[in-house]
Amino acid sequence: MATSSSFNKPKTKGKELTDEVFSWSFDAVLNEDHYKGKVNKIEERFSSTSDYAKSFIKPLLEETRHALMSKMRTISSATTRGIINMSRFPNIYLESKGKSGKGCYEPEVGDLIAVTNGKPRCIGDINQSNGSPYVIALVQRVFKDDVIQVRSKKPIVFNRKESINRGKPMLFVVHLVNLTPNIHIWQALHSKLDGKNIKIINKVLQSDSKGNKECSLCSIQDSKKSASLNLQHTMNTFSLNQSQKKAIWSCIVARECHHQETVKLIWGPPGTGKTKTVGCLLFALFKMKCCTLTCAPTNNAVLEVASRFMSLVKGSLEYDTYGFGDIVLFGKGERMKIDGFPELYQVFLDNRVSILVRCLSPTFGWRSKANSIIELLKYHQDEYKLYLCDKRKVDDEASDDDEWEICENDGLKDVHGKVIIYEKVLKIKEKLSFED
Repeated sequence: MATSSSFNKPKTKGKELTDEVFSWSFDAVLNEDHYKGKVNKIEERFSSTSDYAKSFIKPLLEETRHALMSKMRTISSATTRGIINMSRFPNIYLESKGKSGKGCYEPEVGDLIAVTNGKPRCIGDINQSNGSPYVIALVQRVFKDDVIQVRSKKPIVFNRKESINRGKPMLFVVHLVNLTPNIHIWQALHSKLDGKNIKIINKVLQSDSKGNKECSLCSIQDSKKSASLNLQHTMNTFSLNQSQKKAIWSCIVARECHHQETVKLIWGPPGTGKTKTVGCLLFALFKMKCCTLTCAPTNNAVLEVASRFMSLVKGSLEYDTYGFGDIVLFGKGERMKIDGFPELYQVFLDNRVSILVRCLSPTFGWRSKANSIIELLKYHQDEYKLYLCDKRKVDDEASDDDEWEICENDGLKDVHGKVIIYEKVLKIKEKLSFED
């Protein structure tokens, strides 16, 4: 019996990035000149915010195509997973991880995948595997038990009976690239620009005559004078060039200014130190005890900035990690791939919550430990007798040679005359002035 997947129509109005990707043929993806003449140079000035947003659409499409082309050229190293069943939603039931072996595909929402009739060993296999071309699909949901819901370029034909007879998967999922960051950018470029958002954008784009004017009452020199000597010394240890220093001090001035709202844009070609500048700026704001929220279009960008910032903070702390409490990193751990940044575990929200759950546990947490100490100090004799009984049971099981006696006047001692915990408790009580 053969089944076919149905199409999931886009829920949003207008054409989506996924629709554009689905419209590409195999040759179009590999064609370096596919957008030749369509990707224009980004202008320095724009007539409107709409023109500004439109100028980035073609470059985004070319960037997406190039990323997909790069993955297809290295398809032999792509992660794969067998398909054992399908439904009409369409839901795809993947083979268990244990059977997939090395290079097992771990599905994530936003993954662009290829459904093929075999594991591709070269780029030609993905286009014509066993006489049947591949089908491109987007992972829309990931369920438990290795089930994913996809939206496909065309129906996926799955012969369940033949797959059962063969005893192994007929179709395979091949991971190509994750489109989530680019989809978010696409949606931002096509969103309605109104309300407060347009005010911020106008500030950044300097679309009005007031946008490029600094506050006449505030200046970088005044900010340097008002800043603590410690902060000035810290800034000098960052090994920043003049442009980076100016960018950081300009942001500090904007933060301290109470006369007008300001938006600052730190920009520059790749490799010019933007991430370093942002990390140093965050550290300066941290030293100023300024509450700061930092976001980025990709998880990797967030981790890179957080890692830079944490390295600066760690180097400035006097007592090990005391001071990390004011820093919180949050996001979905699996998608962020935080395992590659072990230094960030101490500030990662999920990790902190799991530690606090253990600390606040009524059975094993702080309160239970504190109560145990209080009970020991208040009722040391009774507590020790309970301990002694438990120990006797354990010793009886191990050996019948040990004998214990309780001396009412001299405290608890073993037959060899060794002083037991009871005398230590008496000394603790004496020091703390506890009453019997």
